Amino acid sequence: MIKTIIILLLFISSILTGCVKTQILDDLHLDSAIGYDYVAKDLIQGTAVIPVYNPDKSISSETFTETSSLSKEFLIKIDTKSPKTVETGKLELVLFSSELAGHGIFDLVDNFQRDPNITTNLLLAVVDGEVREMLTTQFKNEDTGRYVSQIIEQNTNLGLLPKKNLHQFMFDYYSTGMDPFLPLLKLENDQVTVSGIALFDKDKFVDQIDFSDLFVFTVLSETSENGSYKVRTDTYVRNLGSKRKFLVRNIKTTPEITVNLQINGIIRQHSGKKIQQKKMYKKVEQQMEQDVKEQAEKMIKKFQTLKIDPLGFGEQVRSRTRNWDEKKWNDMYPTINVNVKVDVKITESGVFE
Repeated sequence: MIKTIIILLLFISSILTGCVKTQILDDLHLDSAIGYDYVAKDLIQGTAVIPVYNPDKSISSETFTETSSLSKEFLIKIDTKSPKTVETGKLELVLFSSELAGHGIFDLVDNFQRDPNITTNLLLAVVDGEVREMLTTQFKNEDTGRYVSQIIEQNTNLGLLPKKNLHQFMFDYYSTGMDPFLPLLKLENDQVTVSGIALFDKDKFVDQIDFSDLFVFTVLSETSENGSYKVRTDTYVRNLGSKRKFLVRNIKTTPEITVNLQINGIIRQHSGKKIQQKKMYKKVEQQMEQDVKEQAEKMIKKFQTLKIDPLGFGEQVRSRTRNWDEKKWNDMYPTINVNVKVDVKITESGVFE
């Protein structure tokens, strides 16, 4: 009886296997990056990057560009030009030009969210300039999509960029008390650089955080274990670990929020006057506390003026409030008091000049 059941199961398995549509990798083009530029209302220019593995073991990229009204239509048009079927199963990165992002990117992002072949770890970024120009640039012996993805990953690991991917962008978008943000990239002299953070009002790009403010924005937005900060005393402090904690008062009337930042670091370089170590530590701590506080509070005021909430203050209030009234919160958000308290601890020092 058992033998009969086993034979029957093997027979059914062979039938089901035969019903599954198989795809041979050699018959596919697996794109590593896709980018979109604005053309006109309801019209986009899409560029897909496909890695090419050459016989001499070098790697280059092949690009396809098409204009269409829909993201899926763009991929279909590319299929007609490519000798192989283009698939998104290995897609690492999607880029949007700043002009296109200013008109809204939800429909495009939503297509990727619904694609079962795409991982939620898919990287998203905004390009200051034309996406097509960036994706058609060849970067040494490297696939262009992989190269740009590595730039984002490296800056995230260095603590300059908060961690962001498709899943996190959509979570922020759907949140009632938070707005999304993405890395902002730029192509200069055939080099891709991180120029800042693209700030969104829901799905529309409205402003940016400049590179000089990236450290402060990162420690405000998440727990961080890396990054460097230049204090006004010509001292570079390396962040060994930062934590943030929110304190919310007056929930039932007009909320007041205090952001407590704790930063532990070491002095990487000091070019000022040599003084006793303990005194120097204290001086750097006090100066960094003042500088970070001023930058952070100025940044938050800017967010309130723009009526955007990339740091999620609304989410902090909502999670502590019964019968959350989103409209009431949106009305009061630009005028609520947000204070930043910074505690810096220097543990050791490095190079002195």
